[in-house]
Amino acid sequence: MKKIITLVAIFTFATTAFPLITFHGGGNISQLTGPHLEYSVFGGQVGITTFSSRLFSVQPGAFLISKGGQNAAGQRTRLNYLEFPVNATLGFSLNRIRLSVGAGVYGSFGLWGRTPGGESIDFFSDQNPHRFFDFGWQVVANGHWGRYGARLSLSRGFISAVNVSSRPHNYTFSFGLSYTLGAMQ
Repeated sequence: MKKIITLVAIFTFATTAFPLITFHGGGNISQLTGPHLEYSVFGGQVGITTFSSRLFSVQPGAFLISKGGQNAAGQRTRLNYLEFPVNATLGFSLNRIRLSVGAGVYGSFGLWGRTPGGESIDFFSDQNPHRFFDFGWQVVANGHWGRYGARLSLSRGFISAVNVSSRPHNYTFSFGLSYTLGAMQ
C-alpha cells in the first residue's frame, strides 16, 4: 500500500509542478568495463521526464533501464536498474523544431539481473558482489516536433558496478522516441 501511495504522490507532484510530461521508449548499447567483459550488449529503456520550452531548465526523470556487458565467449551479464536522472538543459527553437542539450547526474537502484552462468542476481543479498546503487554523469540531446521527439544520451557510472578488483563501470549510449502530454506552448 505504501508503494502505491508513494507512486501516486510522485506522479501527482510531477504532473502539477511540471505541466508537461514526456514518455520515452527505446534501446541502449551498454558495456561494463573490465578485463573479462570486452563487448557491449543491447538493452532497452522506458521512462518519463519533464519537458520545458524555456531556454534553461532542470529536467528530472525516471527510467527502467537495462545495462550490462559480454565476455569473449558470448556470455552476458545483464543488470536492470530504476534510474533517476537530473539534467540541466539548454533549449532553443529552429522553426517548429525544439532542440535541447544538457548534462547532469543520475542515481540508479538495482532491481534484478543475470550473470554469465544464467544465475539470477539478488541485489539485496550480502553474498552478491553486484552493487545495489549506481551513480554517474550523463549528457543528453533532445529534439521535439510538436508532441513527438527523439532522445540521445551517453552516461558513465562513477561507482564500480561489481565489487571486484577490476572495478568495472557502466557505460551506456541510449536512444529512443518520445511523446509529450500536457498543454504545448
